[in-house]
Amino acid sequence: MGTLLSALTVNTRTREILLPVILFPVLIPVILSAVSATGIMLSNGNFSDVAGELQILVVYDLIFFVVAQMVFEYTIED
Repeated sequence: MGTLLSALTVNTRTREILLPVILFPVLIPVILSAVSATGIMLSNGNFSDVAGELQILVVYDLIFFVVAQMVFEYTIED
């Protein structure tokens, strides 16, 4: 996601400020789910305990994979 957003913002005048402002809110679900799943696994949890977090990560991945496929042509044109 970071690569796609950086490619979208590369031609803007404020790209140094715009990329973190756009990227951070998009990555918050990944960070929260990964930290939660890691904490559960390190406290002797099993795979079924982190199933909810893994589902969030899979849905996130599928959504942004589709979005990346849709905006790829626009990104390459600029």
